[in-house]
Amino acid sequence: MKDLKREQFTVLDNKRPPKKLLAFEAETALPLRLGLLMDASNSVRNHFVGQQQAAVKFLEQSIRSDKDQAFVVAFNERAAIAQDYTNDASQLAKGVMAIRPGGGTALWDALYYVSRERLMPGPRDKTFVRRVIIVVSDGDDNQSHFTRKEATEMLQRAGVIVYAISTNQGKVDDRGDSDLKALADATGGRAFLFDDTRNIADALRKVAEELQSQYCITYEPDAPDANGQFRSVQIAVDDKKLKVRAQKGYFPRQ
Repeated sequence: MKDLKREQFTVLDNKRPPKKLLAFEAETALPLRLGLLMDASNSVRNHFVGQQQAAVKFLEQSIRSDKDQAFVVAFNERAAIAQDYTNDASQLAKGVMAIRPGGGTALWDALYYVSRERLMPGPRDKTFVRRVIIVVSDGDDNQSHFTRKEATEMLQRAGVIVYAISTNQGKVDDRGDSDLKALADATGGRAFLFDDTRNIADALRKVAEELQSQYCITYEPDAPDANGQFRSVQIAVDDKKLKVRAQKGYFPRQ
């Protein structure tokens, strides 16, 4: 939703109100750093061309400024950069369409690698940017060395929001879907769980729209600490008809 005001939000950092709110702005004003992670394992082979076409359209809709940058990663047992950071939609499309599926699935390894190597802010990085991962997968990891918990912590350290698009087809109580939802919830994103992969295009369209209606709240904690431990964050809005999706917390920079 657009046109919300700072006064409508309540923030708690480690269950305490901030010492001072420093800024409130629509995140569309902030540069976007977006990673598209596409499951290229054997399990997605039957519908992969349609997924590629939907992904290309999504990238065209999402990279709207010269300040925005995106990259494409294909993963099976290993993660591979199909197209590194660029704002050129045609180059991103070539990267997506060049992916060929085959092999097992190492989802958690791919997320761990991408958040650490491509999205982690540097120690001197003072520029505010939106860090987002879109992962298109069935969530059925069978090859990773890292766990879901380890991948999630690395994403939280990098300040990344994850949108998960499930490619499962009508499975009931599927573990992959459960893992994708847990991943999105832990990072303040959203999971789209469907029983038909034709809905992937619609899910990606909704993500593109949501990326244009986000807000950034900057504040000074009331009781900051330097021990590097995870700090929980709770954000509420005064309009009960609205639902807030936000990062569950952060690791302070050392």
